[in-house]
Amino acid sequence: MFRFMCRSCLRVALAAMATLGAEARALHFDECDVEPERFGVADWFRRPVAEVGISTGHVLAVDAYQRQWLQATPMRSVRFGLRHRTNCDETDVFAAEYGYPEWGLTLSVGDYSGVKMQKRPSPDWGQLVPVDYVSDMGTLIALYGSFSRPVLRKGGRQLGYSLESGLAYNTRPYDRNGNIDNELTGSHLLFYFGATLYAACRLDERLSLRADLAFRHVSNGALDRPNKGSNALAPELTLQYDLDEARRLASVEGRSFRPFRPFWYGKATWSVGGRTLLEEWLRTQYGLSPDDPDYRKADFRLYPTYNLQLDCMRRYHRCRASGMGLDLFYIPYVERLKTLAAVVDPAARHHPFSVGLALKHEAFYERLSFYMSLGYYLFRRTGYLQPIDETPYYERVGLRYRLSRSKGMSLGVGVKAHKTKADFAEMSIGWEF
Repeated sequence: MFRFMCRSCLRVALAAMATLGAEARALHFDECDVEPERFGVADWFRRPVAEVGISTGHVLAVDAYQRQWLQATPMRSVRFGLRHRTNCDETDVFAAEYGYPEWGLTLSVGDYSGVKMQKRPSPDWGQLVPVDYVSDMGTLIALYGSFSRPVLRKGGRQLGYSLESGLAYNTRPYDRNGNIDNELTGSHLLFYFGATLYAACRLDERLSLRADLAFRHVSNGALDRPNKGSNALAPELTLQYDLDEARRLASVEGRSFRPFRPFWYGKATWSVGGRTLLEEWLRTQYGLSPDDPDYRKADFRLYPTYNLQLDCMRRYHRCRASGMGLDLFYIPYVERLKTLAAVVDPAARHHPFSVGLALKHEAFYERLSFYMSLGYYLFRRTGYLQPIDETPYYERVGLRYRLSRSKGMSLGVGVKAHKTKADFAEMSIGWEF
């Protein structure tokens, strides 16, 4: 089935690229003109679309530790969605800048029961006693929004990429009484993120077929343990049906928008996050005997984290800004880290404050924006696991919403990570000046 899906997606992609060929080009505002073909560019600009898709793929083993207990990886899913295609008859300057993208809302039901996990006897497990059954991931139900941006469009075919974000519910997370080796999902409620490359082609006046090569990730953002997270790679086929009647769109050739003037601005952001401790997870998994009441337990204390960001940014494009900032972190649970480290490494160094310098980037669509940053610690002391679990650099991604169109207050939600592994999830409030 996986090979069939790969071949089907490849056929759709090759068909789209064959038509684009040497004539493939970046989007321009005049691409809303109806072309003298059976299916023209205008067919992509009907607003509401209903769709259903299927996918099959595999969960990835991302490191040697995961490969020790991940025994089987197949997954499959079915998806139902509604899509809103921006219309080039409008005067939405952001839609024009992004080549008239598509917004989607999707409900996905995934069968992950084929993802099998079991820890076999090994000296690496400390006092852990392996169980005689196999754990699995069960079913994953996700509700997420998506942003699909066409990069190349010609006639009845287009190529592009898509970003997805939402929440997921897992029916069989970690459970020491019946699913004890599932380290991929440690809670029922999970964060969901996806990124795809896609090709789509018209079948008739209302039907189109879309093929995606998708990467999809779910985890609890370190709000619970375990927090290994599931990373799946899956080709997907989607049948789309336009709910609008076909209609001819007016040409927008020569349409102009108010010029954008680049500017500098400052930004201060205060965030509050939460995390559970990997040190406590390792202690209860491998450092306690089976007769201890905390042996391989499933409930862990949630600790707060605090962070102040001071950024200098350059809005050099209507849709993009970049800059640099100073990140100040405060972890009030440092005494708990010292207590846990006393048994393993009494000489480990700890400090409640950390300082980082980060490169920042933000992509805007009206009041909504997607932000990312890559930082490097100038000072950090978090104990014996720092050289193992952390890296000298860190990443941060999230969504932000501005309460006004110009400078002012914003609200955000995001995740800070080390090498894509969540350090904590956070909510933030910011002010631009």
